[in-house]
Amino acid sequence: MIDLFATLLALCGFALLSISMPRHQADMAGGKLAPAASRRARVGGYALLFAVLVLDGFAFGAAYGAIAWFGHLSIGAWSVVAWLCVCGRGTNSASKKKSTTPTRGEN
Repeated sequence: MIDLFATLLALCGFALLSISMPRHQADMAGGKLAPAASRRARVGGYALLFAVLVLDGFAFGAAYGAIAWFGHLSIGAWSVVAWLCVCGRGTNSASKKKSTTPTRGEN
């Protein structure tokens, strides 16, 4: 049960870190966030990842806790990456740009 909780905390932490990046704000928040909100999301993301480290350290001890922490971070990070890949399809900024190559009839 503690593994599930730690993985969910890592997932939320990486989601907050990704929403703090301007590149992912359009996909996740629907638009650009204010600098203060972006900063709060970044600090919150790092705080959640640190909370996972503390939780794993208390639950499994220092040695096994560090190993479990890396595992929980890996699962959380890959989950956010997969979510961004699925949600970002069709909303890529490169697909919104108009093509610079002329089509028939345009010169």
